[in-house]
Amino acid sequence: MKEVEFKGDLNNIHKTFKRIQNCDKLKRDLEKKAAEERNIKRDERWAVVKENHKSIRMDNRDTYKYLKEKDEKMNNLIHEIKAAIQEDIDQKKEIALLKKKDQMENLERGKNFNQLYKQKLVERILEKKERAERVKL
Repeated sequence: MKEVEFKGDLNNIHKTFKRIQNCDKLKRDLEKKAAEERNIKRDERWAVVKENHKSIRMDNRDTYKYLKEKDEKMNNLIHEIKAAIQEDIDQKKEIALLKKKDQMENLERGKNFNQLYKQKLVERILEKKERAERVKL
């Protein structure tokens, strides 16, 4: 009778061993599925991160282009303003030179008129002197 019990126990042991193997297999399958799910979630998160990074890069690129254009416009305006200021300075210098030249011409003309007036005055005085001498003679 002990043999039968042992055989029965052996069958039970064999069934238990099979159940343990199945259990281990199920555990491995569960671990594989869990790992696959983690990988899928990680890949999804990574895809979202990549998309966010791509959109941020595009935003940064747009911002860079906008700021670069704004900087170029500012530089152009600065150069235009400098050119206008330089032109204004040149015009003021030219006006000052023309005024000075005009003053010098007026002064020269005034000197010429003064000399001409003195000369005419001297000539009149000499004429009057000659007439006075003629009248005396």
